[in-house]
Amino acid sequence: MAKILDQLFIKDLLVRGIIGALPEERLAPQNILIDVTLWVETHIPARTDQVADTVNYAAVGNQIIAYFTEHQPQLVECIARDLVRLSFETDPRIEIIELQITKPAPSGLRFAGAVGIRVRRTRAEYAAEQG
Repeated sequence: MAKILDQLFIKDLLVRGIIGALPEERLAPQNILIDVTLWVETHIPARTDQVADTVNYAAVGNQIIAYFTEHQPQLVECIARDLVRLSFETDPRIEIIELQITKPAPSGLRFAGAVGIRVRRTRAEYAAEQG
């Protein structure tokens, strides 16, 4: 029988970090918005009402915040890859991750309100990408 997966999500997690390829983007931290959807089974925590039985979205969020204090990537593609890895490593119960990284008011595209990337990875796809 197939697993029934539900979605835990973090929306509009505001982090600050150095990101971008343009010289002016490397001078000071920028606002970055992160949305994460974690596809997980929720029937056990729904029954037990115990935090230990569910994926701790705060742990995932804190890993994301810590990432930006330690890394200064140029590309949102690199951030997406790293955050998918961190999320899967944080909890083996995460089956699928959907992740959106948004740079509001990007300096490289004057008339855009935001730019970013949206990715979706299953645990199996992630493992295959790792070789």
